[in-house]
Amino acid sequence: MSRYLEDVRRYDKRADEAVVKRLERYLGGALRTPDSRFVAATDRRELDTIRDKFLKRKLGMKDRRDKLDSIVAQVAQEMKAQRMKRRLTFYYLCAKRANKLNLFT
Repeated sequence: MSRYLEDVRRYDKRADEAVVKRLERYLGGALRTPDSRFVAATDRRELDTIRDKFLKRKLGMKDRRDKLDSIVAQVAQEMKAQRMKRRLTFYYLCAKRANKLNLFT
């Protein structure tokens, strides 16, 4: 089991390994450097980037901005206890909340 799958399963016990692997492939380069491997949940610009480039562009969500911001905020709150929030886990949880995990199957 990969370290990413193990981390995702802290939040979703039934996480599909194939979905996590595809998400890992999607994030590719962002997971290689220590600085970009984690999400700074207190940085508004980073959260806006997740909204615009992941939720809107990758997942194709056309919802209102406040709904997309709400998804990102809910995931940040869910992961609040974890100081170092892994990017892959954060994106997985965003996709799960948006009911878009099927895009990675």
